[in-house]
Amino acid sequence: MEQEKQLDRSYVPGDIVTINQTDWTIAEILDEKIRLYRERVDGRSQTMDVSEEELERLTDR
Repeated sequence: MEQEKQLDRSYVPGDIVTINQTDWTIAEILDEKIRLYRERVDGRSQTMDVSEEELERLTDR
């Protein structure tokens, strides 16, 4: 199992981030990536792995 770690922006599993007007939940924090999770309208789940830098660029903040 990969080790979770704390990031500078203090993201923690369970936090919600918005990307392109869609809410994603931070599922886990891996060594180099943050795994995001969301449940689509059709009921299927979707995950996406991004770096902290990518997440900062993608979020609607």
